[in-house]
Amino acid sequence: MKLKVIIYLLFLTLYSCSSQSINKSDLTFKGNLWYLDNNLYSGEVYQIVRKEKKILGKLRKGVKEDYWVEFGSLIWRQGAYVKGNKDGSWNGFYVDSTKAFNGAYENGLKVDLWNGWNKEGVQIYRGQYIEGKKNGIWVYKYDNGQVSDSGQYKNDFMSGQWKYWFENGSLMKEGSYNSNGQEILKWLYYDIDGMLKNEKEFINKN
Repeated sequence: MKLKVIIYLLFLTLYSCSSQSINKSDLTFKGNLWYLDNNLYSGEVYQIVRKEKKILGKLRKGVKEDYWVEFGSLIWRQGAYVKGNKDGSWNGFYVDSTKAFNGAYENGLKVDLWNGWNKEGVQIYRGQYIEGKKNGIWVYKYDNGQVSDSGQYKNDFMSGQWKYWFENGSLMKEGSYNSNGQEILKWLYYDIDGMLKNEKEFINKN
């Protein structure tokens, strides 16, 4: 048994030594492909993050494939690529590894239910995507968990009735949008104590 483990570890060592690995900063991205010295790159890619070497994933002929980790200034994310497109479940995390978002991709486009959280773990948004565009009911929240605004999207445009609230939970304003995301009809505006303070009529520009 010990001999098998030693052989396996030796294999991993030899494999890692023979596999090409390069810093992402040494690659060039153009035409949705990754190049090294004007040649399509195949191999492992890493990035130096806060003075540590982090393996990001692998490229095949300049295209991201399989599992990847990607680092931004505030959030890092992980998920899979298929032929250079994000596909399947993706999750995002803050620097301290607190979860920031989760959702799914299909052929590089956001689909299905997406959720987001702040650094304290409070949910701050929730809604659906269809082929990369917001559709259906979306809910946004303040950092204290109170709903800030909610309504429907159609193909990425606010549509129909929307409501907005103050951070204390009092209704701020309410009204409707047309299919182009423009305010229409009568909008009502309230003060922080919930008292109606103004009304405004919008012309339907459709």
